[in-house]
Amino acid sequence: MPIALYAIVSLAFVAEAITGFGGTVITVTLGAQLLPLEQLLPLFVPVNFLLSLSIAVRDRGHIAWPFLLRRMLPWVGLGTLLGMGVYRLTPPGPWLLLAYAVLVATLAALELWRGPRQPPLDRPPGLGSAAMDGGLGAVGHGSAQTVGLLSGGIVHGIYGSGGPLVVWATSRQLTEKSIFRATLAVLWLVLGAALMVQFVSLGHLHTGTLATSATLLPCLLVGRLVGNRIHRQIAAEPFRKLVYGLLLAGAMSLLVRKSIELLG
Repeated sequence: MPIALYAIVSLAFVAEAITGFGGTVITVTLGAQLLPLEQLLPLFVPVNFLLSLSIAVRDRGHIAWPFLLRRMLPWVGLGTLLGMGVYRLTPPGPWLLLAYAVLVATLAALELWRGPRQPPLDRPPGLGSAAMDGGLGAVGHGSAQTVGLLSGGIVHGIYGSGGPLVVWATSRQLTEKSIFRATLAVLWLVLGAALMVQFVSLGHLHTGTLATSATLLPCLLVGRLVGNRIHRQIAAEPFRKLVYGLLLAGAMSLLVRKSIELLG
């Protein structure tokens, strides 16, 4: 496995430990330039599952269960099943990877442009009424939220990294960083388990890939330690901007590379 991939995965785990999202997106966007997606995801998803498990167990008291069960899981779960069907019919090739790079670049640019108009993840009171009762609350954009959750699930089923769309759809309701991170961790656990079942059925995940995944465990430990410390000490917003800046650069690089391959 390329040495550079260990640095990418370590950064991904730091990001996910801080904010609850971004790990798979960073790995896919940057790591896809080193390994084919069908090899990369089965290596990364099992280890990322362990990170989500550790966050969910440690911060279980912060999980917004009503919002998770009534809004997030139904729509994201449906989208994931649709995306997994697409993955089976059309394994991620150059065109799908190109579309993914465009998607990530667009979302990253929008997040960076939005700036302070996006409520920070650690803003009190933390849990909007919509998250408490599973409804739409004061957001008033139920359709947009549903589309975001469903689309995030589809992207997750294909690329294992629908986080940006899910985050966009929920961040205005889960505004306290610990609630946000813990609730997402449970969602990633469910989706990660579904992806691993799919990878096993396709022959992409087996004892050989798990042995390679085990070499990423030091990256997980370092990422969790550093990420948890930063999560406790500073607001997530500055690091979120750094993550999206890196995603934008990585996505543009991937976009240029795949465009040259397709045109050539």
